[in-house]
Amino acid sequence: MEEKLHELLSAVSPLDESAMEKARERQAQLAKPPGSLGRLEDLSVQLAGITGRVHNQMEKTHLLIFAADNGVVAEGVSSAPQSVTLMQTVNLTRGKTGASVLARHFGSGITVCDVGVNADIRDKAVLNRKIAYGTRNIAHGPAMTRQQAITAILTGAKLAADTAADALGVGEMGIGNTTTSS
Repeated sequence: MEEKLHELLSAVSPLDESAMEKARERQAQLAKPPGSLGRLEDLSVQLAGITGRVHNQMEKTHLLIFAADNGVVAEGVSSAPQSVTLMQTVNLTRGKTGASVLARHFGSGITVCDVGVNADIRDKAVLNRKIAYGTRNIAHGPAMTRQQAITAILTGAKLAADTAADALGVGEMGIGNTTTSS
């Protein structure tokens, strides 16, 4: 598993500086005041660096949502009960959440993946890649083992590759996630 992680990380290449410079030059040629598109200009330059192309089209877009419960909820850090993770995970597949409504509105595919919800999800629309039934409580030790973390990374990378999307959005669902991400 460590070897697969190393292979994955080794495949990440640096940004293509030449393509980024060409993207900046192209922007300078456009009939608009410099910087008038704000952050969008920075993003287009970064996208050129990632793809190696100045002209990029995002025809196929996809949203991956990974769901898991967080053990730190036992410390009372959340205003919502842990059961909301399960409910919202299923709601994501039914178009009842903000993320799923926006994805469908813009024609993006959406995959909802259970990597650690503290329940068995019987809904076939939720992809089961469960690594554990929630994480452990970070107030008392590591949330995951190294092997669990590597498995999670490799699972995400595989699902991302499987989408074959031009642009990929990645999100998460899990009560207590604000604490663990902070």
